This record gives sequence, C-alpha cells and structure tokens, in this order.
Amino acid sequence: MKRQIRFIQRRFPVLNPVLNLAGQAIGIITFGSPAPFLKTNIAFALVPNQAAATSEDDLVQVCQNQGRAKQVPPPFCKSPKT
Repeated sequence: MKRQIRFIQRRFPVLNPVLNLAGQAIGIITFGSPAPFLKTNIAFALVPNQAAATSEDDLVQVCQNQGRAKQVPPPFCKSPKT
C-alpha cells in the first residue's frame, strides 16, 4: 500500500528503506521532496497494509543516519476553500 509520510527530522530520502521503531525494514521510499508550504520534507512510501494501518512513527534510513517520520493521511495539506 502506498502511504504518505511527513518527516519530523530534516531528511530527504529517495529509494531508502522505511523501518519500524524496532529497526526492521518494512518498506521503501518511492518519492521524496521538500515542501516549503509545510516547512518540512514529504515522501511517498510503499509499506505493507499492516504497517500502514498503524499510527506509530517510522524511521527512514538515509546513508548512515535514521530519521523519524510520521504517516499522514492524504492529502498532505488541504486546499483553501474559495
């Protein structure tokens, strides 16, 4: 299942593994980008349904570092009503 995640720490991963808090690989980042309007980085990740169903934070491996990320429901932000 494809899920959106918002990074809690400054990270910019693409094709990096998504880990659960125990450090086990549960998915992979397929797209990542800065989001100036949110003042953070955002990404899409492919994770199994049981991992997507939880509301716990995830870790993303970037080089030798792990960054904390939070799963968020789509869309990342709501458009203002006009």
